[in-house]
Order: sequence, then C-alpha cells, then structure tokens
Amino acid sequence: MNLSLTTWYAEPLTAEQAKQRSQRAYQKQVECVVAQLHHDSTPYVVDELVSAFWLGKDYHHVYNRLLKTHADTELHGLLTLVLGQLLLSRKLHGAHETLQRALQVLNPYLSAKDYLELMRRHELLRVLPLSETAQPAAGLAQLENEAGVIQKLKGKHRTQTAHSRKDTLG
Repeated sequence: MNLSLTTWYAEPLTAEQAKQRSQRAYQKQVECVVAQLHHDSTPYVVDELVSAFWLGKDYHHVYNRLLKTHADTELHGLLTLVLGQLLLSRKLHGAHETLQRALQVLNPYLSAKDYLELMRRHELLRVLPLSETAQPAAGLAQLENEAGVIQKLKGKHRTQTAHSRKDTLG
C-alpha cells in the first residue's frame, strides 16, 4: 500500500473541495480497474470515503461498500482508521471505538514507531467529548489543542480536589 498509516486524513474540506476530490477519486478508480492496477487505487478509495463524509452522503454505506469490494486487510484497516478520524473531526459517537478497531487491524502493518505514534494520538484525543450530533468540523491541530486543554483542566481539578481533602482532614 502506498499511503501512510499515521497520516491524518480527516482535515475538513469545503463542499467544493469534497466534490472535486470525489470526481477525481471516481475517475482514477475507473482508470485503475481498466488498467488492472487495483493496488494503485488505494489513495482514491480513501478519497472516496473522505469526500462522501464531507459532502454529507451516507458515509457508512460508502465505507461498507468499499470494504466489500476490496479484499486487502491493510486497506480495510486504513479505511476504518479514516472513518474513525472523520467521526472524530466532527466529535461523533463511535469515533474512539472505530479508531481502536482500526489499530487492532493495522497492528501487523505498523512499525513500532508508527504504532506508538497512533497510540499516543488516540490516547490524547480520547478525552474529547463525543455527541450524537455532529459538531463544527475541526482539523487535527485544533482537536489536539482542545484535548490538551481538557487534560490540563482535569489535572488541575484533581490537584485542587487533593488539596481540598488534605485541608479538611488536617
């Protein structure tokens, strides 16, 4: 596969960007099928899922169809990773579980360094509150900043609580 498993694929797209990416993905996938270069279609398969999400299409249907039409386990893991990232970019329920599932599938394909990078990222982002309702789109940097602030506030709250108990006890 010619895509990085540690890349963040869920940076927000405008409707126009998503539409262009969708059209290009379709065109390139057709070219790959005609030329019998299925392994070369990976970036366009990912683009199809990403563009469907940002266009407000039924991305779960697109995801499931892509899993059925591509037998490669590594690609399945990548698509699951991308879906988890997309869900997290809008803070939707299921994001953390989807990312965890992706990590399990991708584990044999990741170097130790890449595995740790993904683990650290997912652990940091796990503090983000998720919702049934899509939140405004956020890129990775914004999500990491928000998660960092939440972690600091939780740490500060624990410190204040510890001091409060100590003060009352003694």
